[in-house]
Amino acid sequence: MIKLNAILTNDSVELITQRSNYIAFYWTCEEEIFLVRILFDTDAQLSLSRKSTKEQIYQISEKKLKQLKQLCFGNYQYFKQFKGENGIYLQTMPSPLKRNNILEFR
Repeated sequence: MIKLNAILTNDSVELITQRSNYIAFYWTCEEEIFLVRILFDTDAQLSLSRKSTKEQIYQISEKKLKQLKQLCFGNYQYFKQFKGENGIYLQTMPSPLKRNNILEFR
């Protein structure tokens, strides 16, 4: 589900942290730089903010959001999107799968 190699090898990505259940990176899209954090276990939770100010964002264009989803999750389409206390969050629908089935290394 999470396209780890696509994230790590993408020219628009600068890796910050990678752990067994968490990845954080800067993502450049149309001259804007975003801080993206993904926490995953039986589901994946993505949060998004701007790099320069660490300002949480509450709106992002559909085009950019679609590009980010494609980069991180490929064609997976089952998300809940909501505005949290600190910004925009995407959450994959809960799954009984283990973490190693959520990560996809291709």
